Amino acid sequence: MQVSKCRFKGLSALRVATDNAVLTILLSMGPRIISLKRQYGGKELMYHSHSDKLDYVPQKWYAMGGARVWTHDGYHADETERSYASDNARCKWDADPACVTVWGAAHKDFAIQRGLEICETGTGALEVTSLVRNCSDGGMLLNAGVWAITAVRFGDIGSTALGILTNDRESNWQVGRHQIVWHWGGGHHTTPGFMKGLRIEDGLLRVTPMSYEGKVMAFSPVGAIVTTTPDTSFFKLLSEPDPRLSSLLPGGCNTAIYACNDFAESETMGPATAIRAGQTLRHTERWVLTEPHPWNAEHLYEVVAAIK
Repeated sequence: MQVSKCRFKGLSALRVATDNAVLTILLSMGPRIISLKRQYGGKELMYHSHSDKLDYVPQKWYAMGGARVWTHDGYHADETERSYASDNARCKWDADPACVTVWGAAHKDFAIQRGLEICETGTGALEVTSLVRNCSDGGMLLNAGVWAITAVRFGDIGSTALGILTNDRESNWQVGRHQIVWHWGGGHHTTPGFMKGLRIEDGLLRVTPMSYEGKVMAFSPVGAIVTTTPDTSFFKLLSEPDPRLSSLLPGGCNTAIYACNDFAESETMGPATAIRAGQTLRHTERWVLTEPHPWNAEHLYEVVAAIK
């Protein structure tokens, strides 16, 4: 892993290069991975805003894009200030030959500090761990779960799709547990146009973004979301999918896909857990970038099994 300082749209950042991937981590506003592409032959995968608004303002969030660390309370995943604050603050970082860790500023009101740890595995995969620390100085418990969101660009309509693997291939009963989120926080809702791009198959929930807003959630026993563009497949895998359905988001879901006019989001969630002051929640995903794979459920399960 090679780590070097760089600039991204005038902002201080880190460039991290491995044998298979190149990513950029913002330091001026984060913690946030703002850019991701294959080392050779891949185009930009992540959406990032062209907004010039750079300052964090309480009770206001800007869609800067990239991969970010949010929290949920085990029941809802709404755009409340506690979900994200402060994910657009200046960061500190540290690195060793195998990992780089970036910590954002502690939020003085919510006593939450967010971070990202990116490690090279030696197998071509990246382990990306979202970190949430209880930085209370009064002994208060923090009850939260990690909500890891990656905003991807989808280019021409129909050129990009996102899919969740929803079956347990080792069970005789292969039940797809998925939900359409019709309404949620901030006045958002799933539109008829979004539904036109939704396809439910045996073991695969697939969304082709059509520039309409919508959201679907699912429990993935293998913890896998796949994003495929014309030149890349991006596998985002939970290292240890948590079977404690009651402590996950509505309906026992651990994955979600969101889409809107400009971008789509690949989301994973961990269980809500109470942690003491000084303790840190860790939510690890394995990221793998490859050449594009076909949308065939059996094939994708085989690929995920090989990656894991």
